[in-house]
Amino acid sequence: VGLGAMALGLIPMIYYWAKGNPYFTLPSPEDRHAVVEELEEVEQNL
Repeated sequence: VGLGAMALGLIPMIYYWAKGNPYFTLPSPEDRHAVVEELEEVEQNL
């Protein structure tokens, strides 16, 4: 694995990040807490 292989992944990632793709936006604190609460609920049901 060389620098060329890394560039194959980094170049598209930088391109989409620069365009403002929603994948790169951080979730709000409310969304993060909702996920944690949902996981805790799933763990209780196991």
